[in-house]
Amino acid sequence: MKFIKRIAIVLLIVLVGIQFVPTKGNQSDAIPITDFITVNNVPKTVNNNY
Repeated sequence: MKFIKRIAIVLLIVLVGIQFVPTKGNQSDAIPITDFITVNNVPKTVNNNY
């Protein structure tokens, strides 16, 4: 039982530690052809970001 408890504690520490690793955000200016607003006919009130 001690072995399982140690594995659980290590796993918890790793999962919490992963939260502090920074990642690069997707900040692309290009609008892909598979974009929801491009593919679907959305109202103008929704499409105010472009």
